[in-house]
Amino acid sequence: MRNSKVPPVEGMVYRPDIDGLRAVAIVPVVLFHAGIAPFAGGFVGVDVFFVISGYLIASFILTGIQSGKFSLWNFYLRRIRRIFPALFTMMAASAAIGALLLTPHAYRRLGESIVATSLFSSNILFWLQSGYFATPLEQRPLLHTWSLGVEEQFYLIFPLLLMVLCRFFPARLIGVTLTLCLISFGVNVLTVNSHPSFAFFLAPSRIWELFTGVLLAAGALAPPRSSEWSEAAGFLGAALIGCAIFGFSQYTPFPGFAALAPTAGTALIIWAGMGGKGTITRLLSRPGPVLVGKISYSLYLWHFPLLAFAAYMFIGGTSPLLRLAIIAVSMVLAFASWLYIEQPVRQGRGILGQREAVFAAAAAAMALFSGFGLTAHFADGFPSRINGRGEQIVASEKDFNPDRGACLQFDDSIDFARRPVCAFGVADAQPEFALWGDSHAESLRAGFDVAAKKSERAGIFFGTAGCIPELGIERDNAGCTLGNEAVAAHLMSLPEIRVVILSGRWGLWAEGSPYRGEVGKLVILTSTSGTPMENHAAFAEGLEAAIAKLTAAGKQIWLVGPIPEIGYDVPRAFHLGLLGIPQSVDIRPSVQDFTKRQSFVFDVFAKMAKKYAVQTVWPHHYLCDAGFCAVQKNGVPLYIDDQHLTRSAATSMAAVFDPIFSSRIVSGDPVRKTH
Repeated sequence: MRNSKVPPVEGMVYRPDIDGLRAVAIVPVVLFHAGIAPFAGGFVGVDVFFVISGYLIASFILTGIQSGKFSLWNFYLRRIRRIFPALFTMMAASAAIGALLLTPHAYRRLGESIVATSLFSSNILFWLQSGYFATPLEQRPLLHTWSLGVEEQFYLIFPLLLMVLCRFFPARLIGVTLTLCLISFGVNVLTVNSHPSFAFFLAPSRIWELFTGVLLAAGALAPPRSSEWSEAAGFLGAALIGCAIFGFSQYTPFPGFAALAPTAGTALIIWAGMGGKGTITRLLSRPGPVLVGKISYSLYLWHFPLLAFAAYMFIGGTSPLLRLAIIAVSMVLAFASWLYIEQPVRQGRGILGQREAVFAAAAAAMALFSGFGLTAHFADGFPSRINGRGEQIVASEKDFNPDRGACLQFDDSIDFARRPVCAFGVADAQPEFALWGDSHAESLRAGFDVAAKKSERAGIFFGTAGCIPELGIERDNAGCTLGNEAVAAHLMSLPEIRVVILSGRWGLWAEGSPYRGEVGKLVILTSTSGTPMENHAAFAEGLEAAIAKLTAAGKQIWLVGPIPEIGYDVPRAFHLGLLGIPQSVDIRPSVQDFTKRQSFVFDVFAKMAKKYAVQTVWPHHYLCDAGFCAVQKNGVPLYIDDQHLTRSAATSMAAVFDPIFSSRIVSGDPVRKTH
């Protein structure tokens, strides 16, 4: 029965300009992922997709409700036919390629992604694991599926909400939708700086973009009054999207207010197309953009894993020519996928025309792929795929302290009573030493354990991942100030702790830039008040503040010199070598490069030693010779990744730390010892 209370909608008349708008969305995304410089803001294409999806889904549902023909089962049937076939085909191909190429650790991560993607929750997985821009392309071949998670979570709830509103509160449809849109936008703005991964990945901060499309479909704006309005709206919308694509970058706080540009731009172009055939509408309706738009879903699915696997194969990075070739291959695959996978299933040919068969096939696919991914996770990435020396190499990926995660994470940021005791040295000895630092410091804990036991002493590790031991200096809203202040106060409350060892990834904070092939944002340092500071000045100030506070409390201070950063994943490099894949990069950092990277750190350490009688030990004396810093010993990697030492490597260099535990601990002013 027709529902006359539902506001009239434009209906589901095919609009070729919206397919063309999909091309505007997908092309920048692909070029951004391929690292084509002018498209530094190409990631906003996903926002364009969100608005389009909201508009089309709401148009379909409202038209069905208005005509009395809407069926929730048929809605989900259409979604399954649209999304599942190409998605699961791509995941099957990724699993097969990964089995041939990836180390067990990387294959285990791929399995986790397959589980999450099968259950349309990959956005939650990637939120928990890392940030979008901080994740190297090659580490997450299915990272792009996060957007499908957001859309599917929206599809699970939105139809039910719309049905309730249309049945019981039709006059409030637009008002409720607008309210939800504004609430979501508010969550987005409030979290973009304090919790950027939450704001980027999760539905509560993203669905306002889909609701923007819903508002258009529900008639929140009447169609343009004239062709002039359509023309102006089309050009303004194109300008907003263009400014975002070419003006934004990974350093733009996003989504936040910045997401208004692509979202509003897309809404304006859709709205302009309601009122006639303006210039932008006509351009988007041409056969070329329409065809690209039709294959955009498959192109989105295929291009990213192909680029990721290529990046995985070549340690030094892929050439622009190779990336362009991959895009071309992705286009061919996308067209084939659209023609031979998407279309037959969507048209319901053969058994796929039966609703029960489609739902059964979908449930079976979800169960099969989830089961495979869980097996890959619990089987540690199927190490039996790799034989001989390779097993020893890839085992280094797991060669870290088993309690590493717990030791690098505060409970409630400052609750030491609930924090696990991360001890080293003699088990029944009174702790006299504290190791304070970040994940680099934690990776050395096994070496400290051996050295402390040799001297029959004990200590405790305190620290947080990503936060070197400094006071009064914050890094990118990471919460380092809160955690470091808590550690310093706690150490000062423990009179039995007489020696504090400071260790961290000094060079990253001092220089602010990732190293060599490492992917990640610049490290921006600020004062406690939030004022941006030059990295060198901030680094020196923060380290001195920590040393001054601890020495004033009678603590002796030892500084641990920097661990050489590699910038390339070491186990992966050795694994690829065994596969016979040639590499153009020597991953060993030269001593000259290491010294240049750490030169300011060395200067600050020297000043601290002179001013506060701080003593130092230097791990690089063990790891580096006259020319290069080692990445392997007897063919076994010394690093679990591109910067953290293996537990075995830390243990083997324990003698470096002997001076700390063999030195005399005195009350009052610390005694400097010459080495």
